[in-house]
Amino acid sequence: DARTDRFDPEVGVWAERVLLRTRVLLTSSGADPELHTLLEDLELILIQIANLEDLEADRGREELALIAHGLQQNNLIGRLRAVADMGP
Repeated sequence: DARTDRFDPEVGVWAERVLLRTRVLLTSSGADPELHTLLEDLELILIQIANLEDLEADRGREELALIAHGLQQNNLIGRLRAVADMGP
């Protein structure tokens, strides 16, 4: 939780699981270029989240700020929602 400077290790485990699935999707053939770019952006954020647990407190806060900035700058949440709304 960025507001309290606490990191739940389960979030890192979740990020690693989603990262593996993201990489499978990246390597699958037939992904359109827009989806491929979205998955690459997601992969970067997931790597950062998965590695948070190993960082010292100050560095972890900096990394959280970078993650939040990356989510906003790339409109990752909005793009993920748009893809989810399109369905299978």
